[in-house]
Parts: sequence; C-alpha cells; structure tokens
Amino acid sequence: MDAVEKTKPVLDAAKGINATIYRLHAIRGEIAKIEEPRTRMPREYNAAVTNLPASTRQGPLYGIQLHMI
Repeated sequence: MDAVEKTKPVLDAAKGINATIYRLHAIRGEIAKIEEPRTRMPREYNAAVTNLPASTRQGPLYGIQLHMI
C-alpha cells in the first residue's frame, strides 16, 4: 500500500469531524495534484481558500501560498 492510500482513512475520518476545514482540502489538493491534476485539484484548493481562517497555525504566509497554487 502506498503512502497516498494510507492517508485516505485518516482524511475520511477528518472529513467526518469537520468537512470544511481548510487544511483537509489543502492536503486533498496535494494528493489530487499527484493523482489527477486537472480534475479534483482546483476544487480542493478553492475549498481550502474559501474556508481559510484569518489566522492559521502555519503562519501569515500560508494563505498566500494557497492562493498561489
């Protein structure tokens, strides 16, 4: 089982807790970039940006990073 397959149960559990959390969508966007870049990736990154709080644990540049992808 590859690393992406191992993450899916964890991401599904996180989705069950809070399906709109920006970090979940950012991680799913990164996975989509590897698996199927033209289909799911833009939707996941847009959801991450839409749900991005004013301040994140990743620091003030994280929002800029998401917007640049």
